[in-house]
Amino acid sequence: MNDKAKSKQQLVEEMKDLRDQLRRIKAADASSTSASAEDRYHALFGGSIDAIAITDPSGAITDANKSFSEMTGYALEELLQMNAASLYADPEDRAKMRERPQKPVTPENTRPAPKKAGATSQRKSFVR
Repeated sequence: MNDKAKSKQQLVEEMKDLRDQLRRIKAADASSTSASAEDRYHALFGGSIDAIAITDPSGAITDANKSFSEMTGYALEELLQMNAASLYADPEDRAKMRERPQKPVTPENTRPAPKKAGATSQRKSFVR
């Protein structure tokens, strides 16, 4: 049936259907984008050779990657029951870290980490 022969009501219904389809497509696309971003995050976090732990403001460990687990010798399940302060050789170091103002890591507020004389690694490490 061509559009001229359709009633106004039929055209309105078709428009509603098209809008619903477009909403579903956009929602599926947004969900896919969100899932792929989360997948990238987990791949970077979990696959990093760097030891990474995430804590809440009180110091409770809320997540850690495999490298952190291997470095500390604790299983992830154990780490999730711990406070980061318990992992410091000197508990006062945790207090000092918390007192420091939190700034984003930028070239202006970091310096190259010291390396052993004669080291040939091209990796750049920075400390605040």
